[in-house]
Amino acid sequence: MEATDHNSDRSVRMLDTLRQTLVLLITSYPIVMPLLERFKEDFSDGLNQIADSLPKITEVLNEMANDPEVTNKFMSQLMEVMPELEGLFRKLES
Repeated sequence: MEATDHNSDRSVRMLDTLRQTLVLLITSYPIVMPLLERFKEDFSDGLNQIADSLPKITEVLNEMANDPEVTNKFMSQLMEVMPELEGLFRKLES
């Protein structure tokens, strides 16, 4: 009998949580929807920029593979901008 009461209490809590969530979504719809639309547009723009840049990046990386001096210069500049990469590169080398 105790297990049935526990399951019943759990179901009631879940339904109450669902009800509260739905109320929150309905009342905040005018605020949430423009934010979601903006996020969707920004995300899409970001993906388009990556897609446009990828061939250029690939070309530069291919050129770097042929010139160790350019590769070392690039790695130095990259580590200046993101110093935490230095430890990662050291781990990869060993």
